[in-house]
Amino acid sequence: MTPQEAEQELSYGVLIVGKEEEHFSIINGNYIQEDQEEPLQEKLAKIQSMDKDELKQYDTQQRRLQADDESKGAGLGLIEMARKATHPIEYEISSMENGYSFFVVKAVI
Repeated sequence: MTPQEAEQELSYGVLIVGKEEEHFSIINGNYIQEDQEEPLQEKLAKIQSMDKDELKQYDTQQRRLQADDESKGAGLGLIEMARKATHPIEYEISSMENGYSFFVVKAVI
């Protein structure tokens, strides 16, 4: 891999771990391209609507599928967060300049 290819693979994000009473919260923020907003919102709405058993089945199903070219794991990290969370995961997507949005997801475990 050339340095230019390695640089293209790098992405910037934020990870915050905090404590809320007897639980820990994990907050992750990343830039995404604006055209990724709608598919991401659809995936998150689906994940939020599932109970623990449905999440386990969905996780197994997604692991068997080939991730699409744009994906870096078919949303497995989001599914895993939802499975481990004690409360439904929360998210927010804010539009930024130059074709990007900032995506934030929070899980309380």
